[in-house]
Amino acid sequence: MANLSQVRPTKVLTLNDLADIEEKYGSLDQIDLTKFTVIRYILWLVLKKDEPQLTEREVGDRFSLDTMREEIDKVMRASGLLGGEAEGAAGKSEEAAKA
Repeated sequence: MANLSQVRPTKVLTLNDLADIEEKYGSLDQIDLTKFTVIRYILWLVLKKDEPQLTEREVGDRFSLDTMREEIDKVMRASGLLGGEAEGAAGKSEEAAKA
């Protein structure tokens, strides 16, 4: 089982993945990334690269409301759909130091 902290930027979505997202949810510029079904599907596309037998439901079981925001952010950035790969905690620390 792939640990979410092991997801690296090399796990970016391929052209086929993007086409699958478009087929399922419509134009990429219109996708609502606040919907849990969309997030789960994108996470599944990324994580199944290491675990081909993984289901969408199993991906959903790996996240809880306590861990979801930070972990989903990591995976979405690794997927290439969100910019600024490792801004996370390091970026926040740098901003705090500037203030």
